[in-house]
Amino acid sequence: MNKNIDDSNYFDDFDIENAPIIKHPRIKQAQECYKAQQAGFDDDVVKSFSTQNSSIKKHINDLIRRELQFLKQQTMLQN
Repeated sequence: MNKNIDDSNYFDDFDIENAPIIKHPRIKQAQECYKAQQAGFDDDVVKSFSTQNSSIKKHINDLIRRELQFLKQQTMLQN
C-alpha cells in the first residue's frame, strides 16, 4: 500500500443510500450453499445446485416443490 496517497476525501461525495449492492459471485455462491446446507441438503447436492444456471435452478425447485406436495398428499392419505 502506498502511504503517500491521500484518500481522506475519497468517500466525501459517496451516496451510500443509492449505491448499488454488488456481491462477488463467490460470496453469492457461498451464501447460497450455506442457506441450502441449513435446509438439510448434502454438500454434493448443494455444490451441484449452486453451479447450475438460473433456468435449471428453477426447474429443480419446481421438481422439489412437486415432490413435497406429493409427499404431503401421501401423508394425508395415510392418516
